[in-house]
Amino acid sequence: MYPYYPVYVQPPTQKPREQEEPPAERAPRGLWTDGVTMWLAVASVVITVLAVALASVAPSLGLRTANAVPSDWTKVLDGGIAADAWRFNVGCSLTDQGMDVVGSSHDAICLYTRSTTGDLTSHGFFIEVRVAPAGTVQGNQEPLIQIGNMAMGVSGVFTQSGQYALCTGVSSDSCIQGNTIAWHSDSYIANSMGLRYVADGNGGRVTLFANGQKVTSVAATIAPGSPISLGAAADSEAVFTHATLYSATP
Repeated sequence: MYPYYPVYVQPPTQKPREQEEPPAERAPRGLWTDGVTMWLAVASVVITVLAVALASVAPSLGLRTANAVPSDWTKVLDGGIAADAWRFNVGCSLTDQGMDVVGSSHDAICLYTRSTTGDLTSHGFFIEVRVAPAGTVQGNQEPLIQIGNMAMGVSGVFTQSGQYALCTGVSSDSCIQGNTIAWHSDSYIANSMGLRYVADGNGGRVTLFANGQKVTSVAATIAPGSPISLGAAADSEAVFTHATLYSATP
């Protein structure tokens, strides 16, 4: 018999197990993160609403921000547009929104009746009017304030985009023109515009305001008895909702 020798079989070599990377941490989710997102959204909405509200009431704060009225001037008018206080010429009409003025091939103006029977302007005055949002009119919005007649008076006008002109006559050389960010170009926000005349020994100075902010000024002389008119430039429209007038007339 042959001797028996046991056979030793070496077990198969096992490859070392690769170490798995830990799973990536996931961004925390839950009540806290959802709450932060919600509050950020709410804060954004609140800030937007406050900005729109402030812009919409800015016209009513114009007098205080501009300090435009000397203390010894008399308040002559302060309120909505009343039918018996204005002379409604061609292009002027009274609606539920206010006094609607539509200019055709030329400017359209509506006279303040009291200014045609007495001198409210030559010694000094300040008139501020509130203009409805541009979205309330069908065409271009270009409100204007005119003192006296077109040939020898003074006028101030704004366009919807914030361009302005302050004129002391009918020629382009008699106008100061420019653009201001004080005018709200948003078609859903109301604006106010103002015109002030301060007389002195050498004549006087007219200043144009937009939402209580001084825009520009020019030397001018207002003739005694020059009437006050509100209107719209040619091929444009404007709706006036409120008017305030101060006069230095003794």
